[in-house]
Amino acid sequence: MKTRNVVLLLVLFIFAVFPAHAGAEGWHLGGEFQLTSPGDSMVGDIDAGYGFGLDFGYRFSAKFALDFIWAMSFHDEEGNDVEYMRFLGGGRLIFNHPDPLQPYITAGFESHLLFRSILDDIDGSGFFVGFGGDYYLTERRSVDICLKHSIWTGEVDIPRNSGDLTTTTLSISYKHHFGR
Repeated sequence: MKTRNVVLLLVLFIFAVFPAHAGAEGWHLGGEFQLTSPGDSMVGDIDAGYGFGLDFGYRFSAKFALDFIWAMSFHDEEGNDVEYMRFLGGGRLIFNHPDPLQPYITAGFESHLLFRSILDDIDGSGFFVGFGGDYYLTERRSVDICLKHSIWTGEVDIPRNSGDLTTTTLSISYKHHFGR
């Protein structure tokens, strides 16, 4: 409880002290490349895999944006193909150290679909938390690097599951910002 309060106070302090870049409000659209690694308690022995995604969203102010992401990654489970598709929706709280670098924290909800070639498909929902940084190449173009940790929630009926189903994803995206 104390740790959560300290983190909350730290985040509020950073927002109060560091001004944010004001020139990037409006819509953005981007494509991403990702590396997704299932957690140890994930179904079977699924290897880390590469994938891609589409990202669109709206930046309401210098410090807050909403993002919607469709992502797909491809994995191997003991010699069999596995496709992992996710739909994510979440917010970004944006900090600003020197322009053009804009670090942020992110959190939101996701819907998961895991397609397996030999066993039943699995679907579910959950949430994610993460952090990253947008580096503006120009006023309208940026490169984004983000690390997200996802946790599936609810009942998942999987014989070999030993705990929460989790994934960690590192994504690199290129975004075009349309502005207002």
